[in-house]
Amino acid sequence: LHLTGIIVDKIRVLARNLNDIPLGTIDGVENSMDDLVDLKIMRSRTWIEECRALLHDPSISLSTEDLKEAFWRTMLCDRIDEGQRAPAEYSSYFSDYLEFLDSIQDSNYDRPPESFLLPIESVEASIANSTSRRFCISDGGRMGQMPRGAEIGDLICVLNGGRVPFVLRETGHDKFSFVGECYVHGIMHGEAMEGNNDLKREFTIL
Repeated sequence: LHLTGIIVDKIRVLARNLNDIPLGTIDGVENSMDDLVDLKIMRSRTWIEECRALLHDPSISLSTEDLKEAFWRTMLCDRIDEGQRAPAEYSSYFSDYLEFLDSIQDSNYDRPPESFLLPIESVEASIANSTSRRFCISDGGRMGQMPRGAEIGDLICVLNGGRVPFVLRETGHDKFSFVGECYVHGIMHGEAMEGNNDLKREFTIL
């Protein structure tokens, strides 16, 4: 298969996929909770913490506000559960969700107050867009959600005719394998192609 497009970036670091974090061993807690819902909440906290830890990567050069905006939109793949782009109020929803997760210290945490239920339920429904993916920071300091099978060094590309960026893996001289589609904050609406026609090249996908 021969396709035309551009190489936008390269995967620099990756967090684990949510489902690759064992339910039975979270922060040293092994099967100490009978409630599966509690285990899943604890696993979500571990997953979010791993993703947030990557925000200290030196390749990122965003202001505090831009970093916050990019992170919550990336964690939701900028979509709510109905499929539309996440509205601005989800910024505060996500902050409340993080506050709830940060309050969990062990298996004996308190249930969230009623005022937290809407943000928590809204974010948990929307974050399903990224639970099958792996949070990443690229060489260029971009945040993204990569396919579960992505690896450090894989290429983030925009291909002609594609609605989203894709991850390709170089397998030989000008030969590539297809890893999957991805979300990369800041290049989801054609921005990567603007003024970069001279960077277009052909990819041979095997």
